[in-house]
Amino acid sequence: MLEIEKVFGESPHGRVVVTYRQNATDVPLPFAFVLNISRLIGGNSIEISHGLILRRAKTEEIKFVKEIMKSVFGSQFTGTLWEDRPPKSGRGAYVKLPAKQWRYFVIEIGDHIEELADLEIAFTIAECDLELGLVASKMKIANRSFPVCTYRPPQLFQSLSALSSRQHSEEGVGKILSKADAEHLGQVYAKLRRYDRNILDLAPVFKQLLELKDLPYFSPLQILGYFAILESILTHQPNPEDRYDSITRQITRKLALLDKRWSPHLDYSAFGSATHEKIWSKMYAYRSAIAHGATPDFQSHLSLLRNKGDANGLLKSTVKQVIRHCLVEPQLIADLHNC
Repeated sequence: MLEIEKVFGESPHGRVVVTYRQNATDVPLPFAFVLNISRLIGGNSIEISHGLILRRAKTEEIKFVKEIMKSVFGSQFTGTLWEDRPPKSGRGAYVKLPAKQWRYFVIEIGDHIEELADLEIAFTIAECDLELGLVASKMKIANRSFPVCTYRPPQLFQSLSALSSRQHSEEGVGKILSKADAEHLGQVYAKLRRYDRNILDLAPVFKQLLELKDLPYFSPLQILGYFAILESILTHQPNPEDRYDSITRQITRKLALLDKRWSPHLDYSAFGSATHEKIWSKMYAYRSAIAHGATPDFQSHLSLLRNKGDANGLLKSTVKQVIRHCLVEPQLIADLHNC
């Protein structure tokens, strides 16, 4: 059960708690709604960790989610995101799916509500990048237990806006999750819960990652935020008298070292035969253009990066991979930061 003091003391701030009457019987408990899954491979449920089951939502859970969405956003984000198939051509009518194919998926929490904060971080840094929307649970207020729904309005709005904008894209609204994806999520979650925080304190990094979700998807400020997180983990204040100690050189050199230690390696397939050094030189030219208010020129100066989608994808996946490696070798990352 959640304690009200703990919920409002958590970072990032901005969490909303909606309470229901104490004897409410129409509030399903407890579960967390996952925004961006289209289907599971091999069944309707997958265990991520002991006591945390990802599965298709039940009828009463779907009803609860739809009521919350309507109360918060009106008709802006309707069941279309989870109940309809968009036209393949980008034009035409949406097709209503049968209820058994709706894309409402939840995490069955059971007695593990206290672990949900770590699970949200695991979702954020895992390769599949799942999005938690809202959580239905119970909260202790003045020694009384109430059914509650918790969510963060800015993050929820931006996540739903991004999903809505991708309805007509090849990527689609949701992700197809396999058993291997779930195993990866479980491994990340387990490492997150047991890594040595005395060697490397990642709490500020996790806070910043969640706060970036309050911004529009891949807005210039969000891009600069991802660069800032990468730099905060891997770089020290450069020596102005040593041109080989610049932030760009530190990032390029240290990522090259890490890429020899982890698997899979950073995916540079979108950039042809360009070298690691050349790619990150252009990535920092991209960063500089954004930071100075210029429009990144992917037609000439930044043509190696092809487009902002590929550049942003590389940046985000790199940040997540670095953070995941922090959980494996925290001492190495701490040493890299200082060298």
